[in-house]
Amino acid sequence: MKIKPVRQSFAFTRAFSTKERKTLDKIQNMARQELGITETSAIIFDFNVPSLYGKNYAIGTLNSKSAADFIKFLNDVSSISKVQAAPQGDLQYSKDKEKIHYTISPYSGTSFTLGIHTIALDKLCDKEYGELLDENYVESLDENYPYSKQNREYKTDYDYVLGNQCDGILYDAMHLAYNNFNQTKPPQLAQEFEQFKNNLSEYTRKDIEYDADNLGESLDFLEFCQFIATKQHMETKEKLNKQGIKYFGDCLVCFSQKEVDNYPECFKSDSFMGGEDPGCSETNNIQPWGSPSLNYDRLGSFDEDGNIIELDETGKLLYNKFKYFLTLYDGIRFDAFWQYVTPFEYNSKLQGGYSGNLGNKILKIIEKASVDTKGYFSPDDFPLEIVGFGAGPARDLTKNIYSHIYSTAYAEFNENPADLKDNMGYQDGKFLIGMANHDNDTIINMSKDINKRNAHCPILKKALKQGIEYLGYNSENYTNQSDNERQEQDFRTAKAAEIFTTKKQYFTLTDLFGMSEKINTSGKVNDSNWKVRIPTDYERFYYTQLSKGFGINFPKSYEIALRAKGSNNSYLIQKLHEASEILEQNGPMTQQEADEANKLDLVC
Repeated sequence: MKIKPVRQSFAFTRAFSTKERKTLDKIQNMARQELGITETSAIIFDFNVPSLYGKNYAIGTLNSKSAADFIKFLNDVSSISKVQAAPQGDLQYSKDKEKIHYTISPYSGTSFTLGIHTIALDKLCDKEYGELLDENYVESLDENYPYSKQNREYKTDYDYVLGNQCDGILYDAMHLAYNNFNQTKPPQLAQEFEQFKNNLSEYTRKDIEYDADNLGESLDFLEFCQFIATKQHMETKEKLNKQGIKYFGDCLVCFSQKEVDNYPECFKSDSFMGGEDPGCSETNNIQPWGSPSLNYDRLGSFDEDGNIIELDETGKLLYNKFKYFLTLYDGIRFDAFWQYVTPFEYNSKLQGGYSGNLGNKILKIIEKASVDTKGYFSPDDFPLEIVGFGAGPARDLTKNIYSHIYSTAYAEFNENPADLKDNMGYQDGKFLIGMANHDNDTIINMSKDINKRNAHCPILKKALKQGIEYLGYNSENYTNQSDNERQEQDFRTAKAAEIFTTKKQYFTLTDLFGMSEKINTSGKVNDSNWKVRIPTDYERFYYTQLSKGFGINFPKSYEIALRAKGSNNSYLIQKLHEASEILEQNGPMTQQEADEANKLDLVC
């Protein structure tokens, strides 16, 4: 592929200084306006989030002090308008004698409680929290970490954090904070705690009581943990909203064991949720999810248009689940939503299939939960994951009303912006698309797969049109690569640019930072699943990765997308090109270093 050079007249210094960042922000905002971009989402798992220096205790959380600066950094480089948090419920566990086994997948979590792993210990040192923990204590959790501190930068250590008998450092810290709380009784915090307990829903209370019976912890302690997690969560939401960023939650289609035990009338016996998959011949062409099937016979009564007349037990369970999420978030991403329209069920003998069509009944329950909680209902607040073999009825029912979520990792199956609009009948703005999601391979690994490249290149040429000729860079780093390495980088550049040719897009943090580690290998038990972290020195890491040709170079993505859409704004395209070339260079790797370099230039 012949790549056209573009004339350079650099107006920036690598990396961008504070002053230059303001100029770049204006240029990128101009590009987003001309491209018609209305929403860019960062998909964030709590364990992805980097820690502060000296306060890294082997897990991250969106509620931490470090997360605030991290989100600002993300906003600076990518102009995000939404944080899509992965599931934040309490992690599922089982007991073997006295040992507790955690299922660390967030997609196994609870529906009515937040996980203790989302609590930020650094905030408990603040006056607002009655200084329940001492900073030296939190720093000691970092200093005394007994394993590889280098590995801890990139991998979550759940054994250290949670332990196997509620004896991990997070439980130890919360017991200490709880004891200090009972001794000092900070007036404001104590009042908030009492209000929290008085306002607990029946469903959240049952979850907490279940854990008290099974974990050997006191009810009041677990209520305290839930209070702290919820208080910090709402503070995070408020901070994001003040920055103009919406906070969305990920609502699981499945339920945890504690909900199954608490509401047995809402679930079927020897019947489980799953999916059709011809690639799973060893399990009779079924994806065995393992979560008990909902008893949809007890949804309630509905009129012929699907409007609710009265909810029965399963309907009430779903209604309260959705309502709980809407108290925590601005909107909800619905996991595997097609299951709510055409449920797929199987038994312990791996026999099963689709069990009917629920039509719009669950949608009506969502609508009622939204109106009752927020006072209004907007389909834009509820993006739906509708992919897979049984997704057709749900797609037809909700297309161009709700936003559907897609990944160009499956571009060859019409899951790309051009085909979604031209062949699938989607209106631009009624779907969200990213390069990959948490279950896909990373864009780096995809770029090294020649079969994947061969499958996607014709699609990219069609989508990016004349922009495809401008994927290359004039940088020394780029030109010194082998032909194959340049082809891999061109592929990554094109895949990033492709998602910006439409109004709504998202990215995962692993792809943003150009990491090869997967968040999860779908359907496989893998010791690396659900552990990948962004390192503490994330700004340097990001710009270093860009200089090596990895990660999302946003000016380049906007430039290629504008060329693909036939923009005549040569000034804007040129400025974006200049900025993108700078990000390919070696030099200052943080904004502070760039500021200092500029000062030295002035002195010289």
